[in-house]
Amino acid sequence: MKVTQTAHYDLPPEDVLAIIADEAFQEEKCRRTYAREYEASVNESGSRTLIKTQRAMPTDNLPDIARGFVGDRFTIHETHAWSGPDAQGRYVADIKVHVQGAPMTGSGRRTLTPNSGGTRDDIQISISASIPLIGRRIEQMSAPMVSAAAEIETELIVERTSD
Repeated sequence: MKVTQTAHYDLPPEDVLAIIADEAFQEEKCRRTYAREYEASVNESGSRTLIKTQRAMPTDNLPDIARGFVGDRFTIHETHAWSGPDAQGRYVADIKVHVQGAPMTGSGRRTLTPNSGGTRDDIQISISASIPLIGRRIEQMSAPMVSAAAEIETELIVERTSD
């Protein structure tokens, strides 16, 4: 199941990445996505930035079938490995997501592209649940949650760009 999202910001890509790569921003993202507990780290080395978050999430809103795999909470491990800028001024992140204790993963790409004096932010994530007979259904139930989390992050970036 594929999830896509596009947003536009009035700042150049390097400034948007600076917001995203701020540990306080990542912690606020975890809080706003209803994490019960979380850890966030940002490591920069040259033109590469590695952002890792780990979030313990409640399962209150999950269907019973999903709760059977993860219990009363589940932990999401998320990594964004950023590189750039390339010759066109783009920054690109390879995204990896994995749900601890469940056969569920996500992978994708996020691109910050210069666009009319601002930035176009494109997110594409493919969700995979390797569960016989019900995997596709779990993927379909997960897609709106992944999309909502991306929207929350977009809103947080907009808040930071208007400060």
